[in-house]
Amino acid sequence: MHQKVIIQSHNSSKKAVVRNLFKRFLHNIGKVVVKRADFVQFSVSEPAAKWLFDERDYVQINNGIDLKRYIFSQDLRDRLRAEYGFQDSVVFGHIGRFDDQKNHSKLIEIFTCILKQQPNAKLFLIGDGPLRSTLEAKVQVLGIQNAVIFAGMRSNVDELLNMMDYFVFPSLYEGLPLAMIEAQANGLDTFYSNRITKEVQLLPSTTPFDISADGERISKIILDSPKNSNEMRLHSNRIVKEKGYDKLDTVVFLRKFYLELV
Repeated sequence: MHQKVIIQSHNSSKKAVVRNLFKRFLHNIGKVVVKRADFVQFSVSEPAAKWLFDERDYVQINNGIDLKRYIFSQDLRDRLRAEYGFQDSVVFGHIGRFDDQKNHSKLIEIFTCILKQQPNAKLFLIGDGPLRSTLEAKVQVLGIQNAVIFAGMRSNVDELLNMMDYFVFPSLYEGLPLAMIEAQANGLDTFYSNRITKEVQLLPSTTPFDISADGERISKIILDSPKNSNEMRLHSNRIVKEKGYDKLDTVVFLRKFYLELV
């Protein structure tokens, strides 16, 4: 029986590889092996494919999610905002590991500028990682500790998105970030770094920004953008489904693909 090997690329870069000569060498050797072998190549985005496969053909597999869980709920929004004392706040959110890739330091810079214009703003950070204590110290030095919530790891991200107003994602590189799919499925006004592929832009309201710009300029882009209504947030889930990011559609596609391989 003829066997196939499937290899998948999830990211468009890796700091540990880029900054280490030996690892970079091994990465390039691996790419040669992939080119010469008869592998089936999956990727979540074009930049991720280029990182591992160069210009060779690949099959794009969307990062499907359970979309029903991310439908906007006004009831959840009201309950959670009351629970956190956010009734009169404008809530900016982010989900991600606290490491260099996710660029939380830039996010805090942007939020500090937002806070000058919107004193009732809150920054709700979901996640954990090696840079958490460094970022907590930075927030203390800036004197904005009452406006920034380090929420840690959470199992109810789908619920927490409802209480947010904006989602800001300033990563230095990504394959195709699942957190941005989730945020858009909930209809959040989403702003993302121009280092991330535009393939992640599923809603008309989702907006890129130049990550090299200063915090003032990026905060202005965010605050000057029209805000999604709650009605639009409800429709957003359907739009994300139409773009092919429902996990059930991904399963159907993969099943068909695998059956055609044998």
